[in-house]
Amino acid sequence: MLKIHRSSKIIISCAFVLSVFIPTFFNVILARSIRTWIYRTDNYINDLDISTNGRYLTVGTYDRLYLFDTFENKLLWDKYLQALHVGSLSMSSDGNFFVAGVSINAPNGKGYVYYFDSNSSTPLWAYRTSILRPPVSISSDGEDLAAIYHLYTLVVLKNTNSTPVWNYTTDIKRIGAFKMSSDGSYVVFGISSGKAYLMNNSNIPSKRSVWDYSTGSEVRSVAISSNNEYIAVGSKDNAVYLFDKFKSALKSPIWQYTTQGEIISVEFSSDEKFLVVTSTDDRIYYFGTNSSIPLWTYRTNTDILSTAISDDGNYVTAADLKGNVYLLSCDTGSLVSRYKTKGESYALRISYEGNYIACAGHYFDGEVSEFRSYLFDRSKLVYGKDFSSVFATVLQNLVFFGFPTTIVITYVIHKLEFFFKKKDR
Repeated sequence: MLKIHRSSKIIISCAFVLSVFIPTFFNVILARSIRTWIYRTDNYINDLDISTNGRYLTVGTYDRLYLFDTFENKLLWDKYLQALHVGSLSMSSDGNFFVAGVSINAPNGKGYVYYFDSNSSTPLWAYRTSILRPPVSISSDGEDLAAIYHLYTLVVLKNTNSTPVWNYTTDIKRIGAFKMSSDGSYVVFGISSGKAYLMNNSNIPSKRSVWDYSTGSEVRSVAISSNNEYIAVGSKDNAVYLFDKFKSALKSPIWQYTTQGEIISVEFSSDEKFLVVTSTDDRIYYFGTNSSIPLWTYRTNTDILSTAISDDGNYVTAADLKGNVYLLSCDTGSLVSRYKTKGESYALRISYEGNYIACAGHYFDGEVSEFRSYLFDRSKLVYGKDFSSVFATVLQNLVFFGFPTTIVITYVIHKLEFFFKKKDR
């Protein structure tokens, strides 16, 4: 039988404790912000959006539309209708207005664009579309908005009424991505054939088209910078294309970069100096708009489902299939914090200074689904997680570090004791 001296037992016990709690300590420090709150919904969350200061959050599900005041930690109102399916949301910067792409599925499916004043769950007006849950995009002041009327027609509206100002049809080529500029002056969009368009929001048809460009494949994502100088287009051909509006007469990008996967999203910092790109190669790419060479890249462990950059250009955040929410420093690309949702995390939004991060989470264990909206507060650093998370981390480290460490150290001590006893004889 293996006999171990009292001093050796003390060494083993200390090593065991350290092996469990040192990894726990570093894990807790890594995720050093706690969730401000979690709101559990009864149905799948399709989209959400947050005001610039992080105060107002709107969440849309398959049967309900919610509006929260996150500073007061309360639900301001919710709109419930069993046949109401909210597909997309876009909120003005101050949170006073937002637009929703919805469908009413009884008795027959009908698609609508709803325009809301945040003070009321009754829309100011509704615009009927030919597709269910139409994608929508709103300007920062809430005065201009764009939506998809049917798969190949874009409509532009004003906040005053539901009559479209103008529309554009793409010859039966599906519109895959579009974005209204922050000041409402332009709309950028891309179609399934690979062509990207920049259009002026003008009442005069002859002045609308600024330029168009054909990429190598279907356009997956588009973005326009805050001062409307730069346009980014992400394509299914794995490439991101950057355009300068003032050089658009050339009808060619000022640079392009090819990743190892299809482009998921593109987004500018508000000062127009930087561009964030995510790809199905599980990487985040961070560019200066003056060069096609990434300043840094960050690789996650699984599929990236959503990403966002804070308006002040200090933080990039990304959400993945395993429920990780990463907060990265724009200066270095290093991990600042990592948060956790239950199940996959998606529909990510971040406030102006990066203090508030909102996202949706979906957990499915093969039988039961759970749906949650999360809000993380970076500004209130709490060096620790909630107790259940710490306990789970301790248990995990107990299994993966504690027992193996104890076995190894016990074996080493036993061999050393046997060696010195043999030497003394």
